[in-house]
Amino acid sequence: AAWLARWHSLRAALGAARPAWGGGGSGSPAASPAGTDARVTLGAAIHSVRAVTPSAMREMLDGLPDTVPLHLHLSEQPKENTDCRAAYGRTPTEVLAWLGALAPRLSVVHATHLTDEDVALIGTSGATVVICPTTEADLGDGIGPALRLQRAGARIALGSDQNAVVDPLLEMRGLEAGERLASGRRGRFTPAELLAAASANGYAALGLGRQRLAPGDLCDLVEVAGDSIRTAGSLPEQLPLTATSADVRRVIVGGRVVADSGVLVTSGAAGPTAFPPGALRPETLLREALAVLDDIASLPPGDHP
Repeated sequence: AAWLARWHSLRAALGAARPAWGGGGSGSPAASPAGTDARVTLGAAIHSVRAVTPSAMREMLDGLPDTVPLHLHLSEQPKENTDCRAAYGRTPTEVLAWLGALAPRLSVVHATHLTDEDVALIGTSGATVVICPTTEADLGDGIGPALRLQRAGARIALGSDQNAVVDPLLEMRGLEAGERLASGRRGRFTPAELLAAASANGYAALGLGRQRLAPGDLCDLVEVAGDSIRTAGSLPEQLPLTATSADVRRVIVGGRVVADSGVLVTSGAAGPTAFPPGALRPETLLREALAVLDDIASLPPGDHP
């Protein structure tokens, strides 16, 4: 209950800290200048089924709006499944289904050791499965059934987890490489599927609606060099299997250049890379919201809004 109260207070504080933008009038991300609160979403996380009791999970699920993104580590290692069966007579995935947690707003991370029934449950729910190839390799977790999950209906996204390697392009390659190692066959994911795992499906997992560069979408772009020692001769669709982060030339977030030729661009830069006048940077927005939350927490009982 205390955790839920803090979550709702933080959500209210974020709302209070958001500027009232002119023009759109609705207050929605599409009506706000790109690069400001359109990029800030507030979700919730349950570490894992083995770390949180079903009653606590049910309390969280009942107390959160249905649209709030929810994040959970799932069946990363076989022992989690063994312990869960011993405690509840169910796999971790079956516990989530029993609680009604399997839904499109849910992101399950790793999902490495699943039964056929688990794959079907996750797939039919439309949840996102966040595969973290470099972490799973570093920890010796194993190779999860990513392609089977996708074919069952789940969205596949990519994460870095422990940041064993900070390179989204290598995570894309690792997703394909894992399937190749497990199946003994090449060409498991299409280039479009690898790109979706690194872009649109990640946006969906965060509760953001961006699908393509359409009016109202966040203008988030990464320019990758096609003429480096690694990428020379590659077709654009081959870059996920040839490029690395060393080939990234420019990064644009919310329509603003944040990195150019390997150098971070500061917010104080003049010209098109600067924030619009009066715009709040996301870190400023969060800092102000947390300050409001701290003020609320310091009030005596009964004085909370």
